[in-house]
Amino acid sequence: MSQQGQGRHRRPRRTTTGVAKSGSAISETAFSPVESTSGVGEGATLKLVPLDAIDPPSQQPRRYFDSKKLEMLSLSIREHGILEPLLVRPRQGTEEKYELVAGERRWHAAQKAGLDEVPVVVKDLSDEDSLVLALIENLQREDLNPFEETEGILQLLSLKLSRSQSEVISLLQRMHKAKMVQVKRKQQKGHSSANSEVGESDSLWTNILFEEIEKMFQVLGTVAWQSFVTARLPLLNLPEEIKQAIRSGKIEYSKARLIGSIKDPDVRLALLEEAIELGLSQAQIRKRKRSLEQGDNPPPTAQVLKSRVSEIYRSLSSPATAAIWERLGEDPSLLKRLDQLVNDIQALLKP
Repeated sequence: MSQQGQGRHRRPRRTTTGVAKSGSAISETAFSPVESTSGVGEGATLKLVPLDAIDPPSQQPRRYFDSKKLEMLSLSIREHGILEPLLVRPRQGTEEKYELVAGERRWHAAQKAGLDEVPVVVKDLSDEDSLVLALIENLQREDLNPFEETEGILQLLSLKLSRSQSEVISLLQRMHKAKMVQVKRKQQKGHSSANSEVGESDSLWTNILFEEIEKMFQVLGTVAWQSFVTARLPLLNLPEEIKQAIRSGKIEYSKARLIGSIKDPDVRLALLEEAIELGLSQAQIRKRKRSLEQGDNPPPTAQVLKSRVSEIYRSLSSPATAAIWERLGEDPSLLKRLDQLVNDIQALLKP
């Protein structure tokens, strides 16, 4: 008989496998992925802890979790359990209380799955180390959207290099400029200095920083540093409503960049809402953008249409419209046209 069958006479505690808790020891092999992805092998303790003993991270590098993906993960956890433990650190001044460092998506999904206990790796970590590990875990799992990934990589580079994010961006831009110069020199004849990466005017310390940045991008393996400079850094200059739409996962970043290039804020917002509501393709957005920039009226938003319909309803309900209804009653063609419009609206509003 299965473990689930044995536990039918009393409500089992929901653990990492979603079945009745047994007295067997925790298998250390189940925790090996954390050691390989988060580097927490030394000084770590592997154990099961109550889910309500874990608090959310105080420094969380991500803000948005796709509800559909979270639900799918929850169903998987309910069926198969958590295959890779969470990384936590002890809460100072409290016993048997922990702060989540990495694995917040699994933590949320475990709550939705109704688990009582979850497997964790407990490790004493500083605030800075906790943030670095959380960033690396999120970046390597590839479950961030491009805007979150961009912000996360900048945060990580800033911490690792002990530089502000604006200084990191400046370094990346200098690296990109130097690379372009190198490529140009290689295309020209008679330049023996073509192998110079950053140029003779740059200091040795700058060269070391450049090498460190290049190495970190190689270790992360999510995006090449050149692509990060040309395709990702421009995301930081997008209008706030565009960035918010990307953060919330409502629109792909390539589409968002296209809409974000529209100068008129009203036109930009109208197209953003239309693209989200109708699920426009990149080609459709490009066509609408071209049309709008040539002077066409911006598309109406759902909120605008709702307001207009409400205003019409209030007008038709007013005693002052009695003369209008009287005029309509005298013209069968107008009544027929109004009847068709009402039928069209009712058809559109059917669930």
